[in-house]
Amino acid sequence: MKDNFVTGVVKKASFRNKEGIIEFKFNNTKWTKKAKFARRDCFNDIPQVGEPVKCKVYKNSNEYVAKNITTCWLSDYFKKTTLNPQANDYDTYYDNVQYYAEQLSNADLSMSQIRKVYSSVMKAESIKEVKMLRPQFAYASGRSNYIGVKNLMALLDFLVKAVENEKQHLKNLQSFLEALVAYLKYVGAKD
Repeated sequence: MKDNFVTGVVKKASFRNKEGIIEFKFNNTKWTKKAKFARRDCFNDIPQVGEPVKCKVYKNSNEYVAKNITTCWLSDYFKKTTLNPQANDYDTYYDNVQYYAEQLSNADLSMSQIRKVYSSVMKAESIKEVKMLRPQFAYASGRSNYIGVKNLMALLDFLVKAVENEKQHLKNLQSFLEALVAYLKYVGAKD
């Protein structure tokens, strides 16, 4: 049977049992799946409520079956593409930025939570200035109880550490953040 790529959101997660419930949207239908989570590198051993996941899905008789469930895929995607977008397909890139904004909004990220970070990154004119923002990312992450804020701050911290080319990398980082804020507004993130 043909596999199809789908995305979903973690709705429930048990740290003790390393399992949870994922809600998927596929063929204009919402459906949920109980899933076991494998160990991973980002934040905790299992995904948290509101975190995006992706998998392959196929229809078996009258039910959908998900396999190869992976987490942190958006962060991994942006880690690979943000600083060097000339290798990207821009439509796919901005579709993923929009999807990331939707997931952050669903994970209760508000515009006010990233306004200060956004402003600081946009004002930075050098690598030194942007790298000096890393403690601000850590503070914003530590201050928040929301996984969306923690994931975004970890992604920004990774990208800032990877900035090397004075002008182009900084410009690409700012473009990513500007697009993300625009899409957060577009998807209706709360103020």
